[in-house]
Amino acid sequence: MTLRILQFQRKWLKDSLNKVTTEPVMFLYMFAFMLTSVVEQRFYVDRACRVDLGFSDEICTNIASNSSEKVIVQKYVAVFVQYNTIAMHGVPLVLALFLGAWSDKNGGARKGPLLAGLLGKTIYSVMFAVNAWQDSWPLYFSLYTATLPPALTGADLAIFMATFSYVADVTTPEERTLRITLLQVSYLITIPTGVALGKILFNATGESVVICFLVNAALLVVALIYAALRLNWRSAKRVMDTAKVVEKRKPFLCDFFDRQHLADTIRTVFRKRPGSRRAYLWGLLIAMGLYTFHRDESSLMYLYTQLTFNFDLNLYSNFRTYQSGVYVLGT
Repeated sequence: MTLRILQFQRKWLKDSLNKVTTEPVMFLYMFAFMLTSVVEQRFYVDRACRVDLGFSDEICTNIASNSSEKVIVQKYVAVFVQYNTIAMHGVPLVLALFLGAWSDKNGGARKGPLLAGLLGKTIYSVMFAVNAWQDSWPLYFSLYTATLPPALTGADLAIFMATFSYVADVTTPEERTLRITLLQVSYLITIPTGVALGKILFNATGESVVICFLVNAALLVVALIYAALRLNWRSAKRVMDTAKVVEKRKPFLCDFFDRQHLADTIRTVFRKRPGSRRAYLWGLLIAMGLYTFHRDESSLMYLYTQLTFNFDLNLYSNFRTYQSGVYVLGT
């Protein structure tokens, strides 16, 4: 009886592990992001103060006690964050109109966009570490060298599209809801834990932004290796129009930016669906749009709490840990 139980447990464990696909990728990616999320905001303020605005080390080290200089730095960083956000999401916004349709047409080609997105985020982390190491580089250098290049790969957009679509492709309708929920959990749990451990890492390394972002990059490299070895290039059966089989294969860029992909994307949103499904889809889109206001406030929340409550990195990290912990529990 004991032997049968052990065999059953081994079989169950093996079957469960075989079903694991993009969950580790999402966990590593989000954990790396959250690990440096607060450190990154602190870097913006410190670099703008010391290099771009040329204030003294004494003022920048005690920026909370220098109200007039703090306001100047806050305004400068707030403008930078807006430009940095546009640079980070401008190209992916265009790619979003083509990426999903192209991936579907090519039999669920999720692995390529996922690897590209992870590579882009790795480049971002490495170049951010370089910017932190070069203490004479102005703040906007991080936009040109760290933000813009990864944006060309799709970055966050490609990662989220690929991970969720991959799970949807390889699951049955009966298990899909559970698997999508587990994927969601795999990145939600990293939000409070990543922020808390990021504070510990930052203090343990002598407030080294370079080391923090190199750890970030190392986690992304692990995610890259796992995705390259574990995932299939195509997660769904390729469906081809027999009328197009005889057509000459297009170059990649021509195939990717095919106008038909744009038309398919628009048609997906506007076409009539059975029952009230189109209304449900629009409701989800509106909800995601409203959620964006909440999500993107984090890029300016550090500035607000520093200006209003004189928060430093440790206090803000504690605040973000509690805030995100409540959010995760509520979700």
